[in-house]
Amino acid sequence: MFNSQSSMFKDYLTALLAITILAACTTPSQHRRAQFTRVLDRAQEQNLAYDSITNVDSIRMAVDYFNRHGSANEQMRAWYLMGCAYRDMGDAPRAVESYHKSIASADTVSKDCDYRQLYKVYGQLAELLYMQNMPNHVISTYRKVYDYAMLVGDTIPAYLALYHQADAYDLTGDTDSVSYICKNAYKLFEGIGRKDLAASTLFMLVFAELGKDDFESAGKHIAEYEECSGIKEHKENYWNDGMLLYAKGLCALGNKNPALAERCFREELLVSDDVDNKHAGFDGLRKVFQAIHQPDSTAKYAVLSMEFNDSVFHEMNTKHLQQMEAAYNYERHKEEAVIMRMKAEQSNRNILILLFFIVFLIIISALLILYQHRHKKEELKRLQLTIDNDLLRLEQAQADLRQMVEEHEEYGMAIKEKTRTIKTLQRRIAKMNEKVELSKKTSIEERLTNSEVYTRFRMIANKPTEKPALDDWRNLHTLFNKEYPSFYTTLNKSSQMSQFEYDMCLLIRLHFKPAEIAFLLNCDRSTVTVTRTRMLSKYVGKEGKAKDLDDYLFKIV
Repeated sequence: MFNSQSSMFKDYLTALLAITILAACTTPSQHRRAQFTRVLDRAQEQNLAYDSITNVDSIRMAVDYFNRHGSANEQMRAWYLMGCAYRDMGDAPRAVESYHKSIASADTVSKDCDYRQLYKVYGQLAELLYMQNMPNHVISTYRKVYDYAMLVGDTIPAYLALYHQADAYDLTGDTDSVSYICKNAYKLFEGIGRKDLAASTLFMLVFAELGKDDFESAGKHIAEYEECSGIKEHKENYWNDGMLLYAKGLCALGNKNPALAERCFREELLVSDDVDNKHAGFDGLRKVFQAIHQPDSTAKYAVLSMEFNDSVFHEMNTKHLQQMEAAYNYERHKEEAVIMRMKAEQSNRNILILLFFIVFLIIISALLILYQHRHKKEELKRLQLTIDNDLLRLEQAQADLRQMVEEHEEYGMAIKEKTRTIKTLQRRIAKMNEKVELSKKTSIEERLTNSEVYTRFRMIANKPTEKPALDDWRNLHTLFNKEYPSFYTTLNKSSQMSQFEYDMCLLIRLHFKPAEIAFLLNCDRSTVTVTRTRMLSKYVGKEGKAKDLDDYLFKIV
């Protein structure tokens, strides 16, 4: 009997060890891979449609999953979409960090490396670096875009990356490099039959030529830019329209035609309210009146021009660029050191795990050998001791049963009393919980109405000359994700809302009136009413009036 039990125990431990090894080596299920792939697919769809990516937490979990179980291409894609999500949230530092991790994940020595995805990551990174005024890093990053785009035969993105380097050289004041790059990009686009893109590269070239007083070339390129670039079809590109008028004015002034120059500068002031255009327009008028010797008007527009320009700020900004680039280099080196240290620590952990596993196997083997040599007498003693203990427990249980029968009536009364006390306490706790929940809801309402985001939208709603900017909407989404984490999930559980519908729900929840919502969303008031009624049916599953949707939104906690 004892030999049989020993054999059974040995088989049990062997099976347990096999299960442990199998669990350590088993790959994650295909279901979880498919689930996180769908998360990334959804984020990519939003990114391609220029919608804000909102499911940041789901993307972060996908990143963690593919970092542990994904290929290099999957890791690169996950980190790229994580960066796009941070970009849409307005968190540029974490977006830049995510793009760098995406690039670091790419296996460029592998034959199946997704170079098309890689150059897109570099392109997004270059745009953020440009916004942070880091021209040298912008140039080197766009060169990577060019190299990888050419590697996969995507010539148009490659040539655009080449042209965008001119923007970075313009920040450094290197006019010669701007001219060289624009002319080179022009030839490349002409070589593939894209006259429109070739003409677009003339915009930066015109200003480089005006800086060298080459008015003849500038005038010729302005005409070609207007005719072939497609700017005439972009009716709302006010900044480009204004700067083009400024270039025309400078060209007319250089060709001794102050009347035409004055018309161009005045039209520029009407076309755009941008600070750059205002400064350029007033400064252009100053130059016109200076050329025709009208000192009063010259002084007037010199003062107006100075209001939009501060030369001291320009010098400080130049120094700031150098400081930012130095800080950026320092952070990048520090990050690389941290990554190396983490890799070393991970390697050490893997060695320790392997050693632990070996020691574990040795211990299990020793226990099996010791168990086989245990004496039968010790087993008998343990068995007899167990029997004696069970007899004592049986006698005690019988005595306890007799006592419980005798005290049955007394216990019955005590149980009834305890039951009444429990019910009383439950009712009291329920009432207190209701008060706590009401207090929490009131506190959230106060935080919403006291927030800067609500104040900003309330000010815009009462100011007919202004509309919410993209950053205003991003800040509003962030506020609700913080104060009402379940708000977005509740609304989208049956079907995915459009950005227009979700923004309308946020404004309703903030107690904006239909007329104010129509103004903020740039639509008719009737559209607000119809959309509310439709959303009640589509997302809540009820038929009713627009007001019923408002009541539903106020109940979401």
